[in-house]
Amino acid sequence: MAVLPHDDTEAPFFEHVRELRTRIVVSAVAVLVAAVVAFIFSRHIFWVLMRPLQEVPGAAEKLLTLGPAEPVLTILRVSVYAGILCAFPIVAWQLWAFVAPALYERERRVAVPYVLFLWLLLLGGVAFGYFVVLPVGLTFLLSYGGDLFSQELRAAEYISFVSASLLGLGVVFQIPAAFLLLASLRLVNSRVLRRVRRYAVLVVAVVAMVITPTQDPVTMLVLMAPLLFLYEAGIVLVRLVERRRNRSRSMEADGEKGSDGGGRDGEGTAPQR
Repeated sequence: MAVLPHDDTEAPFFEHVRELRTRIVVSAVAVLVAAVVAFIFSRHIFWVLMRPLQEVPGAAEKLLTLGPAEPVLTILRVSVYAGILCAFPIVAWQLWAFVAPALYERERRVAVPYVLFLWLLLLGGVAFGYFVVLPVGLTFLLSYGGDLFSQELRAAEYISFVSASLLGLGVVFQIPAAFLLLASLRLVNSRVLRRVRRYAVLVVAVVAMVITPTQDPVTMLVLMAPLLFLYEAGIVLVRLVERRRNRSRSMEADGEKGSDGGGRDGEGTAPQR
């Protein structure tokens, strides 16, 4: 009976699948462990999330729940969100470890600072939303129509509101990192980004309107200012990438000229008979 030839390409494929599964499991375990730790300190985390609300004059000191399981489910949701935020560096590291074998040595050296840069931008967006956007937004929302309505905030809706606002800002603050990645892949350049700046202002205004909790003009302007700053910072980073690329090209060109000149000099000094 004939023996079918063995395909050697199947072994690397299944090895990659097993490695990907391992990376996913490690990431899930990291999120789970961080969520368990967050659940242990859930009272402190919940107090932090409640602080912007408590600073609003006339706001309720406690949130409303409409079911016996809602307090536990709300605390679990807060723990999961906190676990994802805390475990982000580990998840990003696992992703980098999976793709690292396919990268060049120079790309491997850049990957670690890039992941750290992503996490810092995420924390910066969350911090800006917590200390700037939420106080302004909650003050406007809870003071509007105060003479007509009695405000009673439900716990699940408040946590969803705060989480969506903070995580949304954390994602939007990735603009410089996105520009840096696109510039490294040579998909954008600083000249194009400067030329479309007027359209970028319109896009930033639309994004600010979408992710602003209150959608009032004051909060939108407060949110547009850092987004425009991040856009300009992204242009600066793209320009730095271009300068570094041009410097590398010039050094390679000088090296080629030097090698060609050295070859010609060697021919000119050949011994004569």
